[in-house]
Amino acid sequence: MDISELEKKINKLCEDGKKAFAVVVTAGTTLTGSIDQILSIVETAKNYGDYM
Repeated sequence: MDISELEKKINKLCEDGKKAFAVVVTAGTTLTGSIDQILSIVETAKNYGDYM
């Protein structure tokens, strides 16, 4: 997950009078080997009052 894109999307929701309910991360996959930047995403979600 791209942190800057996450922030842009959360800010857009706020501008539209909406709020994200939760942010869901991937701890890792065996198919693609991708892992989200969990600590950065948690901090971003906390800044906006979203659940993890």
